[in-house]
Amino acid sequence: MIDSKDPDEGPFMALFEAAQTGDTSAQDALLKMYLPELQGYVRLHTNRALRARESTTDILQSTCREVLSHLDRCEFRGQAKFRSWLYTITLNKIRQKGRHHFAEMRRPDMEEGGADLSRLADVYGKVASPSGAAIHSEQVERLEAAFDQMRPEWREVITLSRLVGMSMDEVADQMGRSKDATRSLLGRALVELSKLLGAD
Repeated sequence: MIDSKDPDEGPFMALFEAAQTGDTSAQDALLKMYLPELQGYVRLHTNRALRARESTTDILQSTCREVLSHLDRCEFRGQAKFRSWLYTITLNKIRQKGRHHFAEMRRPDMEEGGADLSRLADVYGKVASPSGAAIHSEQVERLEAAFDQMRPEWREVITLSRLVGMSMDEVADQMGRSKDATRSLLGRALVELSKLLGAD
């Protein structure tokens, strides 16, 4: 359980417990806290072919349904643990969708339509912009194309640390690595991303 003396966890715990009781307003509020980053996380962990077959919205909705279906059986251990659990479910959902769709491959004419590029530009700025400012809309596609070429563990360490905003300790715990190994992995991943983007 959380430390009851932590003032930052109190409001979140109240929201979490209300959501556990089936309060739909609390459930919506709980999930909306993470939606912008979750959208970016999903798109950066799905390659072009999967994005053409399975919309980000569908993956997010499927993830949220699974989260809510298990919420009443979860023990609250703090916001960081909840966030870790949420992104684990999301990544597993992406892998599940990938296995489902790749029995046959067909060349897509174009990616998912209707993506909110302005919101993605805001979120992706955490990954690709040194200042964290929103990037240009054309850079959204460049970043996604670069992530398509990266190793899964590189995508994971960058998105968890930069996009999700986890601490290095939290990322290491999430990935099952030591803190030093995680920091080293992040450094290599960022160098590779810079090369793929043709950093200015």
